[in-house]
Amino acid sequence: MSKSPSPEPQDCGPSSSSKPRESYGITAADDLDDTVGTVARFIEQLQANMSSPSEKELITVQMLGIARARKEARAIIGSHGQAMPLFISILRSGTPIAKLNVAAILTVLCKDEDLRLKVLLGGCIPPLLSLLESESTETRKAAAEAIFEVSSGGLSDDHVGMKIFVTEGVVPTLWEQLSPTNKQDKVVEGFVTGALRNLCGEKDGYWRAALEAGGVDIIVDLLSSDNAAAQSNAASLLARLMLAFSDSIPKVIDSGVVKVLLHLVGKNNDTSVRASAADALEALSLRSSAAKKAIVDANGVHILIGAVVAPSKECMQGEHAQALQGHATHALANICRGMSDLILYLGELSRSSCLAAAVADIVGALAYALMVFEQTSGLDEEPFDVAQVEDVLVMLLKPRDNKLVQDRVLEAMASLYGNTHLSRWLNHAEAKRVLIGLITMAAADVHEHLILYLTSLCCDKVGVWEAIGNREGIQLLISLLGLSSEQHQEYAVQLLAILTNQADDCKWAITAAGGIPPLVQLLETGSQKAREDAAHILWNLCCHSEDICACVESAGAVPAFLWLLRIGGPKGQEASAKALTKLV
Repeated sequence: MSKSPSPEPQDCGPSSSSKPRESYGITAADDLDDTVGTVARFIEQLQANMSSPSEKELITVQMLGIARARKEARAIIGSHGQAMPLFISILRSGTPIAKLNVAAILTVLCKDEDLRLKVLLGGCIPPLLSLLESESTETRKAAAEAIFEVSSGGLSDDHVGMKIFVTEGVVPTLWEQLSPTNKQDKVVEGFVTGALRNLCGEKDGYWRAALEAGGVDIIVDLLSSDNAAAQSNAASLLARLMLAFSDSIPKVIDSGVVKVLLHLVGKNNDTSVRASAADALEALSLRSSAAKKAIVDANGVHILIGAVVAPSKECMQGEHAQALQGHATHALANICRGMSDLILYLGELSRSSCLAAAVADIVGALAYALMVFEQTSGLDEEPFDVAQVEDVLVMLLKPRDNKLVQDRVLEAMASLYGNTHLSRWLNHAEAKRVLIGLITMAAADVHEHLILYLTSLCCDKVGVWEAIGNREGIQLLISLLGLSSEQHQEYAVQLLAILTNQADDCKWAITAAGGIPPLVQLLETGSQKAREDAAHILWNLCCHSEDICACVESAGAVPAFLWLLRIGGPKGQEASAKALTKLV
């Protein structure tokens, strides 16, 4: 959940944020013993009958300060035998400010998983639920955040926690808080929906209570609210509800929620909201043919395609961006009856679209689908006509086409050749992958030549040597060996290694183009990958001709091979040893 700002604890004195750390009883130089003593003193003061309500307010805000400032202080508070009983007592009968401070302390403690369990087992749930009924908005905020944090571990492996939440009726109470008759503050609403998101999994038995409490109507209303945290949590809850109770899907569709979710997936919404909305659309499309039709009829396919490419177009990063791509792709796959059919559909769609921007988005979505495609069964059978997809991409790859479209096509081809489930059904996939790498990094004067090489390799049923124009291509690749970019060098030398494995004619071409000196130089200065490939190429050259072998030796290769034999990786050492047997 995207958290809303936490409520600030209150104090009858100056605000805690303006106090120096010394006001909490510690300084930066205090050691662990001082922290232990400080916590013990605070707890002793809370226990004392003579402490006035205002003094307890001051003590609790000071404890909150050290809990926020020091991890060891949180551990000490959590391990003190009297801390939780005192906190529960204050939650039940303290002043409003003291209650708020204690709820905030529990929130801080729950950020550590071990302490979260101690807080849960300490009996905090009943008084926190009572605080949710408070007339004070700030108190409700603090209680809601504490409930959210104490439930944040989920329940899948926590049978004791599950019993506590079930026994105390937490889920029905939280649904009641979201009833339209309870006009909640946005922060409270966000934390309450977040707690429900923590507690209601697709396999849990809580959904019966949710449905009885009008959960579907509540979720639909929250999706249309202007509260991003509540929208994100509501969409996630809807996804789980659909997976747990598919009988509810007709009601959900009739409510018009498909159009709402498609709107939430769009560009102008918070990333967490978009990801959760895509999650809900994935669940709906998985469970219901009617939902698939509703999504298609609402222009959902193009909206979902836009969601798949949104992270790259909008420079989005992080887990929500990844979730948005993943859920949107799976929703599209559900609509198309599987990833294989989705890939073929996107390929055909890219050919039929006339607008460059639309083609770029479609091919971008295709690139992502090709990257994540996995074949889990029938491994000896081609999952779909992989060559057909390659043909579509080659057709779209034009040297002087719209740059955005060209970049997306190259991205899709890189995904195709880089996916081991798919590349094994294509000829020269490794060489094509390396050519793609060279193309994406090439200067303008080289770019078109490399695209023509790739097109020839894909379409003309020739080998790599013929596709690159024989000696012309070798000369170009040799010129790339001296570039400062490590990645560029790696691609160039890797393609030369592939060539020397396949075509004897290229070996004299490399020698004639002056390729041996830069290859020897790479043995000393290149990356580990470039060194290994350079050593392999030079060994291949030495094996081909005694005359070439003499050229390699005269270029100073022996000391370079000896050095690589000492510091190189296993592949580099093996190639060096083989080459040295030819040279020495």
